[in-house]
Amino acid sequence: MLNNHQVIDKCLKLLSQGLYPYVEQKMRLVYGNQWLTQAGQCLSPDTNLKRTTEESLQQDISSLLSVMTKRWDKAFKDKERLSNTERAFANEIIQIRNKWAHNTPFSTEDAYRAIDSIYRLLQAIEAEEAQEVEKYKQKIFQALVQEQNRSQKRTQQLSTQEIKIKERLAGILNSIPFEDVTLLERSLTHRSYAYEKRINKDNEQLEFLGDSILGFLAGAYIYEVYGDISEGELSKLKERLVDNPQLAKLANQLNLGQWLLLGRGEKLQDGSKKESLLSNTFEAVIGAYYLDSGIQAVQEIVYPLFASVGEDRIPENISLENLENAKGLLQQYAQKNGFDIPVYNTIQESGTDHNKEFTVQVEINGKIYAQGKGKRKIDAQKQAATNALEKLK
Repeated sequence: MLNNHQVIDKCLKLLSQGLYPYVEQKMRLVYGNQWLTQAGQCLSPDTNLKRTTEESLQQDISSLLSVMTKRWDKAFKDKERLSNTERAFANEIIQIRNKWAHNTPFSTEDAYRAIDSIYRLLQAIEAEEAQEVEKYKQKIFQALVQEQNRSQKRTQQLSTQEIKIKERLAGILNSIPFEDVTLLERSLTHRSYAYEKRINKDNEQLEFLGDSILGFLAGAYIYEVYGDISEGELSKLKERLVDNPQLAKLANQLNLGQWLLLGRGEKLQDGSKKESLLSNTFEAVIGAYYLDSGIQAVQEIVYPLFASVGEDRIPENISLENLENAKGLLQQYAQKNGFDIPVYNTIQESGTDHNKEFTVQVEINGKIYAQGKGKRKIDAQKQAATNALEKLK
């Protein structure tokens, strides 16, 4: 299931597909064969450093929208189709694209508004892509209604105890937005506290669940970043990413020690600073959040944490030469710069069954960086990543 950020990505690509021919048509009517030159004058100097104006317009929706807004009066203003309302949509979508490119989280309500603006602009220019965007819009609308119903139900059922928990744990709820705050409180309840207070629920079962979930997600993350290396090396990297020192570090990033419920003995021994206790608590919180919001929500929390500390745990000797890992290096570049994970698309297959050649292009944040060819898809992907790295030097 796609998250809100991924749905907006799909809709921005559909907008680009529908908008390009319209922009070309309108610009040609006014500027003729000089339309690309005029369009290039609307773009920032940095845009065309490594791409032609035509490539920028085809690959970057913000370039198309910039041309529209800057040549609005001369080329695009149309009483029958486009008014100042559609111009406002274009400006709004530029901001949406910038938020998307910087990995800014989109609430379901934000996503619905963004997709609605994209849909309305496509509808105004009578692009067939509007139908596909409308399908995404309906799905997001359904999710929004479900969220509102859940929120209303939770508000109605919220007990005095839950209100107090919510107030006490407001700091961590800003980072991990639990729906059921009692699950969060349980994940922070050490058995020493439960014993002293004579309550039945501590965080040990949640810790067991979180350990399994973190192992799965760490494996998926390592595979995505370093997928070209051997199984043995993948296992070693995964172990380094979820060992006690690492998980304690992640716990400290979330300030979990501040919220721990400890018995008097553990408090006297500075239990909130113990590496093993912090590690176990992080696992429990992840287990609780999985029960509360599902695996996708957990992934959105832990992947940025993995990336933020990964460099301290991944050996420095990982390189293109000893791992053939151009894909991994490109992944590292993307993460260091706050971009999405690179996407590899097979755009062509040629040759016979016994002598095929694949052509693959790599995209980051919707921008095509390079292409590669190979006898296998994985070889073509590596070549595309290598070519992208060369451009980025």
